[in-house]
Amino acid sequence: MKFFYFFGFILWLTATIIFRIAGHYILVPNVLILMMTFLVTIPLIITVTFPLYKLKKLNNGDIMKAAVSIALPGMLLDIISFLNFSTVFPNLQANGSTYFGAWLLFAYSLILMTGFIKISTDKKA
Repeated sequence: MKFFYFFGFILWLTATIIFRIAGHYILVPNVLILMMTFLVTIPLIITVTFPLYKLKKLNNGDIMKAAVSIALPGMLLDIISFLNFSTVFPNLQANGSTYFGAWLLFAYSLILMTGFIKISTDKKA
């Protein structure tokens, strides 16, 4: 599962950089933009998790462990991000932390839910 912990760290780092650079465009008090941000997250999470599960040929029991291993590094590191929100995300307004927190819970929940979905990792023609 070390691979998935590392992948989770890279995923967290990438998302943190994206929100540091462009968060003020996507975490704004605009219902349409927020809704689009949340909706785009669904296929994004599916795209970054299921192909990895198939690539690593995980059985359904190991998929749950992999999903937890992907989510856990970011969940722990985001504690630091939140405690230092204005430093880590200087371009976000104060209310951006509310939207960011909601998005994080949503994204981590989606990652964890991928562990409950049974997929076939067999290579069939």
